[in-house]
Amino acid sequence: MRMTATSADEAEARSRIADLERRFRDILGSAVFGADEDTLEGSIIGELIRRGETVATAESVTGGLVSDRLTNVPGSSQALLGGVAAYTEGAKRRLLGVAEGLLVEHGAVSEDVTRAMAEGIRTALGSTYGVATTGLAGPTGDGSDRDIGTCYIAVADSRATVCRRAIFGGGRMDVKRRASQAALVGLRARMLGLDLSKWA
Repeated sequence: MRMTATSADEAEARSRIADLERRFRDILGSAVFGADEDTLEGSIIGELIRRGETVATAESVTGGLVSDRLTNVPGSSQALLGGVAAYTEGAKRRLLGVAEGLLVEHGAVSEDVTRAMAEGIRTALGSTYGVATTGLAGPTGDGSDRDIGTCYIAVADSRATVCRRAIFGGGRMDVKRRASQAALVGLRARMLGLDLSKWA
């Protein structure tokens, strides 16, 4: 969101913005992660460092975009243990321990496989959280009846693994960007114990 105020006096304009920001923060609550130059990924890395927690990523549809965004934050090496861009079924099996049976029965773009990816990377790297993404970025599908833009995002920790399905519009890069955003939103929500019912 962008808030703008116009006034002949800068102090008055800033006061108007501050009042409006307070109102929006009251309405939006925990959905607000920062202001001005703050980024979602920056807020996540900062919170992970503060807690002494870590994260690892297992990405298919996003191809490393989630870890790329996290590594753009200075000091991210204190919280991001690593990531795998497991684009093929073979990579999902060998690097993440996804069972062949899951891939055969449910397909690579599925809740079951995404959950297994999140759990697999968490186990492999010993992180507090494991984040995984799968999906169909387009422009062609995988031969199933799934819509282009269908994505699954999972977050695993010691309590449970949560997974959400979403259908993102736009072209290939739009789907990847939106899936990476949903993954970061889901990770932050899980970290903070927020309601995930409307995640993604």
